[in-house]
Amino acid sequence: MDVLITEKVFDYYFNKVKEIKNIKKPKSIPFTSAMYSFTYYNYLNDYKINGKNMKNDNLFLESYYGGRTENFFTGKYDKDIFIYDINSLYPYAMRNYTYPIQFLKEIFVDVNNKDLVMDYIMNYEGIALVKVYAPSGVFGFQYDDKFINIGLLPLKRKIDDAVKLIFPIGQYYGIYNFNEIRYAMKKGYTFDIYYVQVWEKGKIPKIEEFVDHFYELKKTKRDHIEGFNAKVILNSLYGKFVQNQGKEDIIDENKYIENINEYNNKEIKVFENYIIARDKGIIRSISSYFNIGSYISSWARVFMLENMEKVIKMGGHIFYMDTDSLFVDILLPDRFLGDELGKFKLEKISKGINIMGAKSYFLDNRKKLKGLSKNAILVKDNGTEMLYIDDRIVKFKSFLRADGLFYDKTVLKKLRITSKRNIMNINDFSDALKINDDLLYIQKEDNLGNINYILDKCKIKPSIMEG
Repeated sequence: MDVLITEKVFDYYFNKVKEIKNIKKPKSIPFTSAMYSFTYYNYLNDYKINGKNMKNDNLFLESYYGGRTENFFTGKYDKDIFIYDINSLYPYAMRNYTYPIQFLKEIFVDVNNKDLVMDYIMNYEGIALVKVYAPSGVFGFQYDDKFINIGLLPLKRKIDDAVKLIFPIGQYYGIYNFNEIRYAMKKGYTFDIYYVQVWEKGKIPKIEEFVDHFYELKKTKRDHIEGFNAKVILNSLYGKFVQNQGKEDIIDENKYIENINEYNNKEIKVFENYIIARDKGIIRSISSYFNIGSYISSWARVFMLENMEKVIKMGGHIFYMDTDSLFVDILLPDRFLGDELGKFKLEKISKGINIMGAKSYFLDNRKKLKGLSKNAILVKDNGTEMLYIDDRIVKFKSFLRADGLFYDKTVLKKLRITSKRNIMNINDFSDALKINDDLLYIQKEDNLGNINYILDKCKIKPSIMEG
């Protein structure tokens, strides 16, 4: 059955591409949804889109944070929970906002140009290196005599050996897009601004035609493979804009030793029976527009914050969110609902919820547990920790690592109640920055001497005096 479905999907993309592009050889067929989405978008622009020609947008990879997943409540809640999704969040963001289109200038901020820089932030688009002052109590809601802060700006931080996206309260450094800075300012955040890139703003070329075409297909043919593919295509273009086309080669040890000079500029991971060599640095593809991709993500986060604010003003509480969905305790008025782009749709009403952490919760008899399949079996539960046994197919690299001796495995996984909100009040800085002797440095190397390839590509001064 999976093979038949794959064949139908392939035929769909093959036939659609034939309609817009002359295919000479089968190897040139863009048969994935992401590749087809950009091919069609480029077709609308007469094939004039070429990200390989872009300059000055590398720093936007530092402000690209992705979607927000956060549990504002942890534990059991035994009343109705209403789960709402936004119709096509990223296509909505692509279609309805302005973007940094043309680089104008970079400015190192001092006492003489602060007012000018603020004018640029308010009236243009771009990116800024800032110190954030995120106060408590400016955005959030009251629950059980406690104010639940909802942070407005993202920050990557290592938690339990994994890099997580948090939205802290406190003081920290980061690189953010102008649109998120403006929104945070409106809510009471303040900033020390050190460096900005100013871009002329405008709409993404031909994006309205692209989104409207596929969204109409998604609505009118929702029970047909064409409607399914339209949905996938709509959500795929965004990722192509931030594609850094680094390539992985799986090679044996002998080939590596024989051609070692060829791999000097690659990241090398050595395993028992093979070696993975991955490109380092920024390798642009035809679809690489980091300015656009980063801004789509930040506009989507701002739009979700605006909708969260509406829920709060109506007296609702937000228990959980995952990129384009909100779990709340009130029914939203009909004016917020519909099948239009950017409107809410009610996905489910649950008789309570038990939230263990991000991407780990129980709704009625349904479980969603990060890292576990739906068939995982609970073998122990002491109230704060659960132990599951799960059978799964191994990933391709694990299969290679085992010399093909097995393709599935049984795992035991502990699930603990967790929350990224335990570190809400911080005084921190990102891995691109370093504080020393009251100087704020843009750090191009980490403590191990690894080059921050994004900042290394950007022509930014090595240090900036703070204050």
